[in-house]
Amino acid sequence: MNFILKKKLGVIVISLFFLSALNVNGGIIKNKTNFLTEIGKINNERSIVVPDSDIIIRLWEENVDNGNTLQYYSISLDGGNTTVRTVQAYYEIGLRYAHFDPISEEPTTEPSLKAGDDIHLFIVQFYTQPLEEFKNAIKSLGGSVYQYIAQYAYLVKMNETVKNQVEKLPYVRWIGPYHPAYRLEEFIIDNYKNADEMYPLLRYNIQVHTVEHKDILVDRINNIGGIVDSSNFGKKLISATLTPEQLFIVSRYDEVNFIDRWSEYEADMDIGREIGGANYIETIAGFTGNDVRGESFDTGFNLNHVDFQNNPLIVHGPPCGGDYHGTACIGICFGDGTGNEDARGLLPDGQGIVADYSVIGLIGQSRYDHSGELVQEPYNAVFQTASVGSDRTTQYTTISADSDQAIFDFDLVHCQSQSNAGSQMSRPQAWAKNMISGGGINHYDTLDKSDDCWCYGASIGPATDGRIKPTFVFFYDDILTVGYPGNNDYTSTFGGTSGATPMIAGHVGLFFQMWDEGVFGNNVNLNGSVFENKAHFTTAKAMLINTAEQYEFSGTDHDKTRMHQGWGMPNLKNMYDLRENVYVIDETDVLKPFEKGLHKVFVESETPALKVTITYADTPGNPAVQTQHRINDLTLKVISPSETIFWGNKGLLEGIWSEPGGSPDTKNTVECVYIENPEPGAWIIEISADEIIEDTHLETSELDADYALVISPVLSGPNTPEFYGPTEGDIGNEYEFTFITIDPENMDIYYFVDWDDGTYTEWTGPYPSGKKVNVSHTWLEKGNHSIKVKAKNTFGVESSWSEPHIINIFAPELKIDLVTGGFWKINIIISNIGRVEATNVSWNLSIEGGYIFMGRKTSMIIPSIPAGQQVKVKSNIIIGFGETKFNVNTIEPYGSLDFLKRGGKIFGIYIRVNQGGD
Repeated sequence: MNFILKKKLGVIVISLFFLSALNVNGGIIKNKTNFLTEIGKINNERSIVVPDSDIIIRLWEENVDNGNTLQYYSISLDGGNTTVRTVQAYYEIGLRYAHFDPISEEPTTEPSLKAGDDIHLFIVQFYTQPLEEFKNAIKSLGGSVYQYIAQYAYLVKMNETVKNQVEKLPYVRWIGPYHPAYRLEEFIIDNYKNADEMYPLLRYNIQVHTVEHKDILVDRINNIGGIVDSSNFGKKLISATLTPEQLFIVSRYDEVNFIDRWSEYEADMDIGREIGGANYIETIAGFTGNDVRGESFDTGFNLNHVDFQNNPLIVHGPPCGGDYHGTACIGICFGDGTGNEDARGLLPDGQGIVADYSVIGLIGQSRYDHSGELVQEPYNAVFQTASVGSDRTTQYTTISADSDQAIFDFDLVHCQSQSNAGSQMSRPQAWAKNMISGGGINHYDTLDKSDDCWCYGASIGPATDGRIKPTFVFFYDDILTVGYPGNNDYTSTFGGTSGATPMIAGHVGLFFQMWDEGVFGNNVNLNGSVFENKAHFTTAKAMLINTAEQYEFSGTDHDKTRMHQGWGMPNLKNMYDLRENVYVIDETDVLKPFEKGLHKVFVESETPALKVTITYADTPGNPAVQTQHRINDLTLKVISPSETIFWGNKGLLEGIWSEPGGSPDTKNTVECVYIENPEPGAWIIEISADEIIEDTHLETSELDADYALVISPVLSGPNTPEFYGPTEGDIGNEYEFTFITIDPENMDIYYFVDWDDGTYTEWTGPYPSGKKVNVSHTWLEKGNHSIKVKAKNTFGVESSWSEPHIINIFAPELKIDLVTGGFWKINIIISNIGRVEATNVSWNLSIEGGYIFMGRKTSMIIPSIPAGQQVKVKSNIIIGFGETKFNVNTIEPYGSLDFLKRGGKIFGIYIRVNQGGD
């Protein structure tokens, strides 16, 4: 195999993802830490048994050298035999209004902004992270569970009776009112005493708990004389203009989660194609954005410009006005260079879509609904880019939450300019967790990156909870693109994060075109469109992060430190060159709470770097909380061959390479481990579902989550296998299926088949690459079975699972048609109404009651009942007297059965059977 290693240095991946909580082949493994293992002195230890479950919570305190006392908890799901998590507990409620441990103290509030008997919203805090059992118990008592509040709390609506019952739940630590003061932006609180002067009549964003609450709140606002500007400002948003008196009334409504100020949208301001690799992948492989569809949401557009005539822009929504800003942004993505080749956009053969910010989201359709239309005909977009946004802030706001909701619900990449404040003041949309946020770097119109500089231009991170922002950077200055107002105008001075963000979006679009071509070994429908074949937004984000080019830096004060550059500058050349050496999980691994996905990576010597990136979709955070915006917590852990542990993002705030040790990242929904010159051998990549608070894998009914994972570089595995075979069959018969795949390195192939009946054919082989392989199977259960197959080569590198092949297995179906009496014996007719012959059919007769001298039970075997036919059988001789019940049942080896009970009476040797039942 030396010829392979000489050809391509890299790493070898074996996916060891586990699919269920059972310790079986292909099953999730649990953390088998001994429940009673302790380190150090334990104080105030106690256990809590969660009612109606096998869950045991253990609480304790430990004294540390500095004199502080640390609190801990462990969770066991099996009655204390093993633990699934042990963690230091943090009980601070991190509201925007105040941070406090409610057991120690609660913040003071203005008397008129305190909760009273009119308010039924409460913060319910637990001793541990919330478990599904906690939520279900509160619901069963009559409470309505709303947003998660860090740490370890839910917002719950309940009356006093329910509250008293919830307080008695053993895992509830504290319950306190959700005061109106907790639901208001700082500006409102800070100027409360001067409200009539500071905000005599102002328009607000008002976030509710559920979609149904919007209509209720609209009616309540109308009833107090407020002005409802938009009853559908977002999925859970309305906007209304209120006086201070009306505002404080609304803040007391149980439907209201948070209120902040509304604002108008505001705008943010030939080398880009070269430095980001667009020219490279066009020259090498012809990628120009063909069939890629994306929207620019901006100020206005020059629809008649010569660069948009070959692929006329599609207007989404009301007619667009004209403006230089939106024209430049859409030109960066979709200008085709007709009038100036040097101004050619990143997707010159793609289809641009435009929407005017002066209407959408302000006085017309909501941004949320507008985004939802983008994933429908006639748009079928794979991204939206916006270089406009709401008024700048450092906070995660109601607008941030609505942006997270839209991206999560519609699985659509959104790119948003961070803004141009030179500080953390940024567009609230950019603070969204699911958002790709665009920062900026001055490049001074050169390809040489050594002189590039942030230089206090673009807005930066971190978010208020410490999350890394922006996501990427691109050019902040001197961008040549389409101009306005003339149809042949161009500008060479466009910039700011307004220019950087559509440049990032263009790279997103080219990723989707490459994905549609299957260049990363991903499954595609050859007749499908870019939109139909698109990866999940998390995968697009992870792929761009993993292959981005970072700026060298050291320390958190560096000009291009992590919170200034994000994960670097997207680089399509890196992405394309790694196409055969990248391992991608496109949300196909699903984790329930505390489960782990494991991936083994073999690193060859002289591999220059190992890069691991995980992203996951998260539901909106609560704008009332600024210490933690994420809801779920999936954790990345990488273990070297010498058992050195690297946690996601450890060391990456201070430099471009990860540092060992430390602790898990509990804030970011993007985690990376970048290892320079990794030691050769087997590396373990572990994704653990540490906190699953809300369901994010909606394809199943269980509480679970999925993720996108990218590892590079890796040696390529076999192509996804193709296979064919019958689509119908009879139970108990053997059927043959044919499998085939090709390994790019021409290595031998092994196949793993999931027959969807609880059995597997495990790694049969080896077989030569490209050889057809026949494998047979017999089903012992009727119904539809979804067969899947994957392959691996001799290095252990696996392919993706194949598309399911459905076979419908038919079985006998028995039916007892008639039971009649007579002299000496009972007559029984048994039919087989199925499609398959029934063999070795057992039937039994038992008689209840009466005085039976002979024949109380009869048991016999019918050798065969052909499909669609029936047989008549007789009981043994029966002699007796009295009222009786006759019980007849029949069953065949594959499980088809029937049962019939009839009343009757025996007169010596004559038996009467009632035909109407008992």
